[in-house]
Amino acid sequence: MSPDLTSEDAREQLAQHCRLLYVANYRRFKEQRTGTPCDYGSRPLPQWDGGSGADGRRHSRVWPKLAQFCLERGVNPMELIRSNFRAWENAGYPTPPTPVQLMTEQALARHQEDAPFVREQLEIDLWRQQSAFTSGVTLRIHFSGYSRQSAERITIVDRSRSFTPLFRYCAAMAVGIYDLAERYRANALYEYWFDRQAYDEIWGAVIPPALKQAADQLFAGVGTGRQQ
Repeated sequence: MSPDLTSEDAREQLAQHCRLLYVANYRRFKEQRTGTPCDYGSRPLPQWDGGSGADGRRHSRVWPKLAQFCLERGVNPMELIRSNFRAWENAGYPTPPTPVQLMTEQALARHQEDAPFVREQLEIDLWRQQSAFTSGVTLRIHFSGYSRQSAERITIVDRSRSFTPLFRYCAAMAVGIYDLAERYRANALYEYWFDRQAYDEIWGAVIPPALKQAADQLFAGVGTGRQQ
């Protein structure tokens, strides 16, 4: 059963989702540049999370602003962030885009240019994540002696795997680990909600009915500030 969230709660969850997506893309950007693991975002980021920076300046929190920008423009935060990071990578910039740079007309234009690749990327993402999940579970069963359910649980939460929240949720639901699915449900819902038609066409039955029902009901008021 979906929790009874207010519009304010839903917007805050979207803000947290934007942070998660930004941090994941930042780490990948840096790791590709340096060849070493990056733990960016594992500690507070005063410049973007709000608070006092090293220079003593006070900063406001940027993630609600990014979330509101995405809502107003009707764009998927995951695609907006990913397309702009990809543009930075292709241009050979040494540092990734900032959250502020994602809230511009130029960022929207880069997102539109990337649109034809979105569906292809969804297909690739599903295949890649399913393969990684299957191999992770198999290795833990045969080489580490875990039971199947333990192997599935550990693989779903494995931070070394670049699984999206939506995939982690779907995998947990598919194998019946419902307490774990609940951990990822809110972020999975936003990931699905923004591109529902494409996910329904490409991921199909991988999307649990419960998430489709939640998309129908839970966030009806997010864009207007009210719930049905």
